[in-house]
Amino acid sequence: MSPTSAHVPFVPASPELGTAAARWVLDGTTDFGTRVSALLPAGLPAYARILHPAWLEVHGTSRQVRWAEVARANGRTAHRLMQWPGITGIANINEWQYGQASVYDEAPEQGSLPEEAGRPLVEILRRHTKTPGNCWFGLWHGFGGLERLPRNAEVGMPGRTLWLYSATLDDAPESFEAPPRHQTANLWWPEDQAWCVATDIDLISTYVCGSAELVDELLTSSDLDVYPAGPEDPIHLRADQINPYPEL
Repeated sequence: MSPTSAHVPFVPASPELGTAAARWVLDGTTDFGTRVSALLPAGLPAYARILHPAWLEVHGTSRQVRWAEVARANGRTAHRLMQWPGITGIANINEWQYGQASVYDEAPEQGSLPEEAGRPLVEILRRHTKTPGNCWFGLWHGFGGLERLPRNAEVGMPGRTLWLYSATLDDAPESFEAPPRHQTANLWWPEDQAWCVATDIDLISTYVCGSAELVDELLTSSDLDVYPAGPEDPIHLRADQINPYPEL
């Protein structure tokens, strides 16, 4: 998003309002970099993990590739704690983008919720909040190319500093940066605190916490690649204890 963008949905929060709005998240998160509880607040009944899709070009058209398909192609096992190195056999993150013949050409998007997942997620989340017109969005302060973005309220998450903005639920899939870059918020929630969504800058999956009904609906969505999660689930690349971590 730039100052000349036609659509600038995100309004920077004031320091006072930002601190108050984020307090429930700050008080409920712990243990940077280790588990889901470092990303999302404790206290909500259920959690889910949305896997960002990979992409494969077939006859000139790109299609989404789910992680279970990648795992199957590599003789690996799909499960809720699987990680990309384990299901591809590729440990070096810089080599992910090279793809695998006939499996995927483009790796899952890192640190940003893909629009193809963001749109159906928003439609589900809308049914589970009373305040879709008033949501909060936290963006990691270290992104290059966003220096001109207005900033007021700073939120200190475990290991991450975020700038806080307000917008509507419909704006959630919008990018903070101008095309071709697509950078969504890294943490967002509605005013009524019915749920919370986190896409950490180092991850290629998004975590959601909310009611059991919300997570049940996510798990049955045909538009999303979703697995159940829990606050104690590990999130690092070696968290997959079923598929062996590949040697570098």
